[in-house]
Amino acid sequence: MATPILIVSFTPPFRSDDFGGLVAAHAEAGLEVALEERRPLGPMAGLEWLTLTSIILFIGGSYFGGMLKKLGEDHYQVLKTQVKGLYGKLVGPKAPRVTMIGTPGKVAAQRRYSLLFSLLAEAADGLRFKLLVPEAASEQLYAEAVDAFVDFLDAFHHGKLSAQAITDLQKVQVVGKTMLLAYDEALKRVVPMDPRASSERANPGQVTNE
Repeated sequence: MATPILIVSFTPPFRSDDFGGLVAAHAEAGLEVALEERRPLGPMAGLEWLTLTSIILFIGGSYFGGMLKKLGEDHYQVLKTQVKGLYGKLVGPKAPRVTMIGTPGKVAAQRRYSLLFSLLAEAADGLRFKLLVPEAASEQLYAEAVDAFVDFLDAFHHGKLSAQAITDLQKVQVVGKTMLLAYDEALKRVVPMDPRASSERANPGQVTNE
């Protein structure tokens, strides 16, 4: 069996059924979505924006290559629609909140980006792009971020990034083979983020879902 191009990696209390719609929609096009249950997150240390989130949707690079040509451009919208459909469970006001407990003064009092959910995509030469999802984002903001991220991936894999986007990427140093991206509402596109320029740092602490 071929290696899955789309993978949903999750921890309890989430279950496979929570992602049934995404799995079914892709199965209709003959594309497998692998579901990977992980053990609950324990103590972690490092830069907060690089912290492993509870739920990760991984998009393999080959999705934008031969697989997309095989499936057709319509499937490009299926991916967007299904990812945006996760809003209520993973981002909206009813989504669980992740609490980070650690040394006072070293954990951000007000978090900008979610520790519950992130999108991770394969680039090239071991590089990955991670979309930072705004904490408690509105449904519209989340939808715009997903659209912009998938559009960015499509442009990257087909050599269609703008000169400005390329320049922006070159300015930010990659940490742990992961390039962080976040949606800029003013620019209406994703932009690279430098994790070491942020004051949001995670020290050894317990991460829990509320």
